[in-house]
Amino acid sequence: MTHMRLALTTFSWLIWRDVRVIGKDFWNTFIDAVLLPLNMALVSGYILPHLGLPADYGSFMLVSSAVGMCFNSVGIDAGQLAADLEGQKSISYELSLPITYWLICIKTAFVYAIKAAIASILILPLGALLFYKQFDITNISFFKVLLMYSIINIFFSFFALSIALWVKDSVSVGRFWIRWGWQLFLLAGFQFSWATLYRISPHLAIINLLNPLVYPFEGLRAAFLGQEGFIDFWACLLALIIFTVLFVMLTLRLFKKRLDCI
Repeated sequence: MTHMRLALTTFSWLIWRDVRVIGKDFWNTFIDAVLLPLNMALVSGYILPHLGLPADYGSFMLVSSAVGMCFNSVGIDAGQLAADLEGQKSISYELSLPITYWLICIKTAFVYAIKAAIASILILPLGALLFYKQFDITNISFFKVLLMYSIINIFFSFFALSIALWVKDSVSVGRFWIRWGWQLFLLAGFQFSWATLYRISPHLAIINLLNPLVYPFEGLRAAFLGQEGFIDFWACLLALIIFTVLFVMLTLRLFKKRLDCI
């Protein structure tokens, strides 16, 4: 019991140590996190409709951009871990502390998730101000948005961490994102809804349900823009929880193997 209490105390301290780094350069981190998503949403909302896209496409892409920034943030952190495993392996210090390897693994993913969430949490509120005429604010479920947003960041963190542990070096991490990661991301519906894909090709849309990145887009859109036109929110949440559990199991196994943990 004493050992577990010590391990949990160490776990909490390590999370605080890593997360508080954000405060040292918060405003630069914040600007980097919101500038690109809001700019993409502005272009989608005020320029692309003149080319024939729907008038509310800006609010649609606002949600997509928020998801994309979370995805990008954890991918960068995971790439840094891959580089560390090639060289100094500073994570070995954490493994020498009175804490189990699986808590270190979970801590690493949680830190990725917390950092991504803190840096990009204001994208949707700021975007709502920019597009307040394009959607009905009564469609927003703040509870669902916060719930889905939390699960999305946790899922992305374990997904990215598993990739960093699976590939052999940092070069391979970059190659994975270019060849597979970002392809799955785009095909998941960054610029279109699953219902749109279903109208074009029902068979391809059904196959695409195997892509776990579909559910962050559809779930957050349902929570922020209203349920109509998107996969059921609760179905998305359940799918994300299942995929998260699977990636947690995979990540723990890869972490133990990669770092020779007992």
